Amino acid sequence: MLEIKSAFSVLLFCFLLASCGEYKVVETGKKNQEPAEDKFVKKSQIIVPKVINVKHLIQQWVHSHEEQQNPDTKEQIFRSGKSRNFPPSRFRKAYKFSVGGDCLSMSLEPADRHHFKPRKWQIDSGDKSVLEITADEKTNSFRIVELSKDMLR
Repeated sequence: MLEIKSAFSVLLFCFLLASCGEYKVVETGKKNQEPAEDKFVKKSQIIVPKVINVKHLIQQWVHSHEEQQNPDTKEQIFRSGKSRNFPPSRFRKAYKFSVGGDCLSMSLEPADRHHFKPRKWQIDSGDKSVLEITADEKTNSFRIVELSKDMLR
């Protein structure tokens, strides 16, 4: 599991987990046998896609905390900003991913001011299910569990 070091990291981690494509349990039939042509792998108790469909990631994502079963979990669910009207909330984390590695992250300031801050994103070259977001020379990594055109988890 990834080590999350800041509140921003926790929110982003959950956001990314909420939006990762379709997934399924990998059954290999034999112990220690790798699936030959499967798109998904099992890491610990989490099923993750081997590759992220970046086309689904390029859009605005909004934290859908109402859908989370356990509020204490690090895993969060994000929905496409166009998918629904979200109920009122004091603060709702959001991200806008763009082609080329730019992204914006909704931030909450001490005086309840909401605004987007610029960030950079990339997919980890060694593990295609990990999204890395960099801000102020600090990189946070998040494992994507599910990504589709309307959900990031």
